[in-house]
Amino acid sequence: YFVHVETLPVSFLRDYDARKLIINPLPTQDIFNDEVVSEIIRVTACHPFLIQAISSELVDILNIKRARSASLQDVTPAIDNLLEHWDSFFADLWNRTDEEQRSCLKALVNIGQATASELALYTRLNEKVVYQVVKKLYERDLITKSKRHPSYSITISIFANWVERRIMEAERG
Repeated sequence: YFVHVETLPVSFLRDYDARKLIINPLPTQDIFNDEVVSEIIRVTACHPFLIQAISSELVDILNIKRARSASLQDVTPAIDNLLEHWDSFFADLWNRTDEEQRSCLKALVNIGQATASELALYTRLNEKVVYQVVKKLYERDLITKSKRHPSYSITISIFANWVERRIMEAERG
């Protein structure tokens, strides 16, 4: 039991800081070229833990291949390894959502981007419920609101991949 615990919010890094996190462990070696760094940033949305986890998976792949630098083609197997080795991270995010939140997340995986009204139609949830769900998912950084129009999408594409896999596993039985 933790007697004196304070919850500290940890949010996403800025793009510049994410690049530094990826490159700085060994700044004198070009393990990750700009293309790989950009892809890591895209799939992690600059989430600090996921940046470190995918970078670690990439280094493991390089060690197995006995290669000195990663290519863009190495990112996909690194994502697959991350989803497998860190399933509990994603499962925890999922387990802390209720059924309505899961419905909206599944909808966003299937349609990519949607307004709250579109989510209500897709999920068959009451629009007021969807607005509350969207608010909660946004507060948890699980979804992002588009700046151009009021539509939402899943923030971290790796998490979207995990949800998509979960949906497919559930459909298989």
